[in-house]
Amino acid sequence: MVVETYLPQILRAARGAGLKPQEAEDVAQNTFTTFVGSAEKFEGRSHVWTWVFGILYRKISETRRKLGKDRQIDDIDGIFESRFDENGGWSQPPRAANVELEAKKTREEISDCLDAARSAFQQTLEDPSSPEPPENLAKLQSDILDRL
Repeated sequence: MVVETYLPQILRAARGAGLKPQEAEDVAQNTFTTFVGSAEKFEGRSHVWTWVFGILYRKISETRRKLGKDRQIDDIDGIFESRFDENGGWSQPPRAANVELEAKKTREEISDCLDAARSAFQQTLEDPSSPEPPENLAKLQSDILDRL
């Protein structure tokens, strides 16, 4: 009687909580299974609907927790599989730590060289006594190549 009376409301509430139709049906079934299994504990201090809805609320929370864990695993699987091509080889082989460190040092050196070039070029424009730009730029080019 309780199941027949409250099943439509329980399903609507589960769907309203954002569960897919099959998930909502599973939650409703788990709710009523728990209700039937623990009916002797009902003390009658509240309405039956309130008690059933409390069970539903806990079952929805459990389902969301489980779905969240499943989705996290799915995301990891997708990331893992994206690392390989259809033949099982690396789509982009991992880089060794020393290669990344060298690339970082190179980027810093290039940045320093560009800063020096900007400074030298600005000084050439502002200082009329500085050598002609081509001579100054040739020296700057030589300095940059020496640093790399």
